Amino acid sequence: MCDDEVVAYVSLLTDTILLKDIRDEDIKQDIKGQLYLSSKKRKLPAIKIGRLAVDERYSGKGLGSEILMSVLFNIKNIAENSVGLRFVTVEGYATAYNFYANHNFINLKKDDEKLKEKLDIIIERNPEETFYLYLDLRVLE
Repeated sequence: MCDDEVVAYVSLLTDTILLKDIRDEDIKQDIKGQLYLSSKKRKLPAIKIGRLAVDERYSGKGLGSEILMSVLFNIKNIAENSVGLRFVTVEGYATAYNFYANHNFINLKKDDEKLKEKLDIIIERNPEETFYLYLDLRVLE
């Protein structure tokens, strides 16, 4: 809020991520070892960013990044002290893809890797096309 006006908001919800969808093999092996998992279809708890939006008048001033980092560090704190989770997911619009990628989010679906190369064309044709991305909270320092 700024002068009784909403300038940005974020919504969070619970989610899961399949172990098989995690791209980094070292992370997969770490999780399998810690949780004694054998099935790649095992669902792992996550928090999903449902929406993160900044009023156009405040866009491009770093407010979205500040909000995102604050949310991520709060989730990390909760994960380390209260609830067992390690990942944050987002289904981001094509227009926000680079925003999330610049904050260490990784494509969840391997097919998205090919789409990322055509991001400008995708944005031009359908700016609201979505990409599934995830972040390992352990990359935050």
